[in-house]
Amino acid sequence: MGSVKQLAIQDGNSATEKFTVVVRSMEGKDTKVEAEKGWTVLRFKQEYEKWQPHGVTTMNLQFRGRRMKDDSLLSQYKFEPGFVVQSLVRTKGG
Repeated sequence: MGSVKQLAIQDGNSATEKFTVVVRSMEGKDTKVEAEKGWTVLRFKQEYEKWQPHGVTTMNLQFRGRRMKDDSLLSQYKFEPGFVVQSLVRTKGG
């Protein structure tokens, strides 16, 4: 079983516009990540990895109860301020 992180979308509306994602760990630590809606989920994982070096292959993001696909654009998920994304990290051997 992996640890869970929460990402709260703060702002942004267009596919090229930057917006801030707040990443909240289970311990309550917040990390802000700048992203663009034109990015793929994989590109966002690579940016987030700068703060949480778990490796993009062990990271699963879920939004509205569904797994976000690495090749999907962030804009496809129609984020709005206050929405939350779950980040699940698979641990070795589990």
